[in-house]
Amino acid sequence: MPLRLTLFVCVTLGAGTLVRGQTYEDRRHKVRIYGPAGIETRNVSRLVSLCADEIGPLLRPQGGIEPWLDVYVGVHPDADIPTQHLALQVEDTLVKATHAVLRALIQRAGRASVRRSEAEPSPHEYDWLVGAMCHSLLHCPRTGITRLPPNYEPIRNLFRAGKPPFVRHLLEHPVSPEWALHYELFSLNCHLLVTVLTHATRQDRDGIGKVVQLVFAGRSAYDALTFVFREYFAEGETLQSWYERRAVDLARAGRESLAIAQVEARLRELSTVRMVLPGIVSGDSAQGGTLDELPELLKDYEGAPGLLAKLQSDVYELARDAPPLLGDALLDYVKAFQMLDQGKRRHYLKQLKLAEHVFAARVVLQQRIQDYVDDIETELVPGQAIFPYYFEALRDSRRSLRQVAPDLHAYLDSLE
Repeated sequence: MPLRLTLFVCVTLGAGTLVRGQTYEDRRHKVRIYGPAGIETRNVSRLVSLCADEIGPLLRPQGGIEPWLDVYVGVHPDADIPTQHLALQVEDTLVKATHAVLRALIQRAGRASVRRSEAEPSPHEYDWLVGAMCHSLLHCPRTGITRLPPNYEPIRNLFRAGKPPFVRHLLEHPVSPEWALHYELFSLNCHLLVTVLTHATRQDRDGIGKVVQLVFAGRSAYDALTFVFREYFAEGETLQSWYERRAVDLARAGRESLAIAQVEARLRELSTVRMVLPGIVSGDSAQGGTLDELPELLKDYEGAPGLLAKLQSDVYELARDAPPLLGDALLDYVKAFQMLDQGKRRHYLKQLKLAEHVFAARVVLQQRIQDYVDDIETELVPGQAIFPYYFEALRDSRRSLRQVAPDLHAYLDSLE
């Protein structure tokens, strides 16, 4: 639903005369909200407070004292507003409003961390952090002392396909909240990036704050992240490779195991080996075969460097994403690849047949268990218990429609 408000954010004092009416002062976050009396101003006050709570632990002051942040609600869109102010129009969505407030809070923290003579960076340099915090607020809300876990499954799919997110692209090409679906995926990727960063610096919680300080001191976001987090890199790693190594595990947070059909489809895909003849550029250069034919393929192509290692890695990743019964069975495939890597061709073929047999049996067993659990759930938990709010809303809607056109509904009832 669109957020029905007009909002102005500034970091200068003495502008309270722009709007007369209701005033909220949040001393804890050093924020003042000016606006007309009514629910809109109260909603803006709540939104700013939530954003400040979200970003505060990551951006503790890095030396300077943060000024008060003044938020003006109800200023006319055509008003002459200085460039350091931020305007949200009546048509803006909640996503866009949250993005703007978070950006203003980060801007305030960044300005306070450096000398005023420094040239201020483009907001695009820290929109990746804005996106991450926006996703956290809107898609992982707090429920008491905990919060809902993120669903990183779309990113997991990228890792499975061998196409992990490109960190430099996230940092240098942010997505506008005007594009709702694109922004949701962008903010999810940024959320995982920030999760990787915060997990690396649990003993030093100022890592993100140091990055923002460097950005406002003139560094690019990519250079700042590399400088602050380079001590966690393994030898020879870059920011990208370090991120991939850490993210592949953290992306499993809050996920469910793959469905049986998904595991079978992925294993079939991995069981078809594709190889490219070296030195040949044509449509027939790619050659394929099954896992049974893998020893001959490796012999013909002089070992195909890296192929066995990639197969082992891909099947191992699939095992970690599969239900436990299927995951254990998939590890038998990894053992077979290890035998082939050691030159034990006959042992490989024997282990491969065993792995195929065990996996097929586990699929049957897993399906039986799943069907049994589904039957129990259907028996003990009726549909109306699963969707109580949906059915209640449906009943309310029907009652409202009957009040609008009782004669029509009486006629429709007579047709049943």
